[in-house]
Amino acid sequence: MNTASLAALATALFACAPDPHTPAGAPRVALAAPEVATVEGVIDALPACVPLATDGRVDVAAGCADDGCVGMTAVELEQAWGSATCSRQSSAPTSLRCVWPSGVWARFDDHDDDGVPDDGSSARPLLLEPPYDGATADGLGVGASLSCFVDALGYPDAVRLSNVDDTGWRFRSMAWSSDGVELFDLHGEARASVVALSGAE
Repeated sequence: MNTASLAALATALFACAPDPHTPAGAPRVALAAPEVATVEGVIDALPACVPLATDGRVDVAAGCADDGCVGMTAVELEQAWGSATCSRQSSAPTSLRCVWPSGVWARFDDHDDDGVPDDGSSARPLLLEPPYDGATADGLGVGASLSCFVDALGYPDAVRLSNVDDTGWRFRSMAWSSDGVELFDLHGEARASVVALSGAE
């Protein structure tokens, strides 16, 4: 990762803009490190890792959660996870967002506009969010500390930062492209709110 100053990176990644995903009054973890001038330094200032139970239900490298994996069709994922509820989004009129009760969801093409995923359309990525409670053998998953992902995967190769009331920084997202994983902290708690799996390159 390059060591551009936080100010320059903040400008490039619109970090100084208000974060629309943070509810009013939500707790936020600000990483106040005035002497730190690198992204790596802010990452190193994250709270210590608090992993999830290591049940091995998530495989980051394979891009799998339980018995469902990236690249599977909606039919194949329903065989693995049960029935999904699919709906169209105005921002993507030729695709469907299919959600499973476990907290996993994916998008599929629907070019014929029949409300059913097209034959052969496959999921990439798979997105995990509450109430999904599976984890990797390292304890990575929804709700794990951001620092747990750094401990297991190394420094991310892409990040988005927000300035917190001009007192510090917090991460909005981190991505590891070669590992095929991206995570989002929607509430400013230094924990993964959503985990996206694409499978390792």
